Amino acid sequence: MYRSAETQVMRERVKIAEWAYRMVRLSTTGNTSTSLQENSKQSYALSLRFDPNPVNVLDAQRTLETTSREVARLARADVTAALLAHASLWEAQAGAETAQARVSLAQMTADEAKRKHEIGALSLLDQELTGIEVRDAELGRRRAEQALLSTKAEAIRLALAEKADPVTVSFRLKEPRLEQSPEIFQTEWERRMAKTKERRARREYMPALVADAFHSGKTNVSASVSSRGAVNALVGYPTLYDPTFLLYGAGWTYSLRLDIPIDPLNWVNARQAHNDARLAEARLVKQRAQLKIQFEQARRDAEAAGATLALAQERLTLLQRKQQILQAKMEAGAASKLDTLNAGVASSDAGIQVAKAWGMYLKAVSAYLELTNAEWEAK
Repeated sequence: MYRSAETQVMRERVKIAEWAYRMVRLSTTGNTSTSLQENSKQSYALSLRFDPNPVNVLDAQRTLETTSREVARLARADVTAALLAHASLWEAQAGAETAQARVSLAQMTADEAKRKHEIGALSLLDQELTGIEVRDAELGRRRAEQALLSTKAEAIRLALAEKADPVTVSFRLKEPRLEQSPEIFQTEWERRMAKTKERRARREYMPALVADAFHSGKTNVSASVSSRGAVNALVGYPTLYDPTFLLYGAGWTYSLRLDIPIDPLNWVNARQAHNDARLAEARLVKQRAQLKIQFEQARRDAEAAGATLALAQERLTLLQRKQQILQAKMEAGAASKLDTLNAGVASSDAGIQVAKAWGMYLKAVSAYLELTNAEWEAK
């Protein structure tokens, strides 16, 4: 199955987004450092911080979901491109066959005109006009052959066969889920993000209880835990120390403090996030109503295109049967070759219409799938 280079690259990006999401969920960062002390000895330090940030987690989750959706969209586009290439190749093949049939018909008409002119039943002007028709049919055949070569090249690029089988497939139009549509997905994420930012901003301007612990000595250790969920730890070894300090000042100390933010911007941020959430909710109501109508319109368009395709196929079947009957009569001497050729041209024209209807059906189904974020699935 054809897969574009872009699709393959995006699949790798999904894996990267998955790892990024896992790392952000850990909410842990660290740092190591080394320094040279006055006594020419090296000292080392390790710091760790655990600070759960729901905004960052939600943002990473959105990146993962968006990337996954983009991969699905590209894969769907690859299938669409292959199907439309099949329809184009089929139409080009039918066009070439029709052009050849028109050349045969024009040549036979010209031969008949020449015969009539020789017996005085047709003027020279009318005979010359039939010659123009032959040349015009020849040009049409060349154009059709050139178009066929172009569509073959596209089919080869998409790893398809150089000849399209004249077959069609009906596809499922699954009942859509509003949450799966790209518009609802984007607005719903904006609403969730606004709600999360509001909760975080409200937490930032509320007082926080912080517990601290500190150990001094040859190895320094400090740790703090906040009621907001943040945890900090620092370990340093060896430290620059005074022996007398070890005798009298080394050991653990503890403290409990209350942090009261006075930054009014936190309150403003909370109000702004609350307003953003309300705005997103209002857009969601409007989008859901609009999308229900769009879904129904897209479904009806696809169903109408399917009905048009079925009608074109039925017409082709009848014209092919008529051609076969005339062919049998011609072989029995009950029908002229000219009538048989005319029937063949009509049948070839009907084949072109079927290929065109197949392409229009594919485009209508593709539009529905894009709108509903669904996959191609044959009935």
